[in-house]
Amino acid sequence: MGDHAMQSIAGLEKGSWSVEHTPSLTARSMFFYVQSTGYFKCNREYMTKRKNYNTMLLLYTIKGAGILKYRNQTYILESGQGFLIDCMDYQYYGVHKKGEWEFKWLHFNGCESKSYFERIYENKGPVFELNCNSLIPKHMDEIANMIKNRDYRIDIISSCRIVEILTEL
Repeated sequence: MGDHAMQSIAGLEKGSWSVEHTPSLTARSMFFYVQSTGYFKCNREYMTKRKNYNTMLLLYTIKGAGILKYRNQTYILESGQGFLIDCMDYQYYGVHKKGEWEFKWLHFNGCESKSYFERIYENKGPVFELNCNSLIPKHMDEIANMIKNRDYRIDIISSCRIVEILTEL
């Protein structure tokens, strides 16, 4: 998880899940690839604090509110909002004062992930708001289902979906 990683698993509620994925060598050398994904329903105790974790994190708030501290800024994330960060940088995120936070997340890497991230960050910062027509939640669900079902097409299709997500952002 990187240097000084701390995560409060105690803050996860029933129904939370995560799944790891080991991409093929071909995927790691050619594509954007998924490292892990999940859905967390959190109470006040949940938080993650870390740095030096070689991955990009896409997180999307479904319900409740979270707080993100990243690159010397603090952001509040409400329903319909999310963030994209490079986990090599120090980050802290957890449940906001309201006491609950429900979100989907996706760790990915490969190809030009860092370049895409930096371009998005330069233009808009790490936080985004999705409109009702956004395909990002659908793409995140599709990737999660393919991993859970051990679909042999996961590496190539998830690369395509990650490009679509980054393009929308």
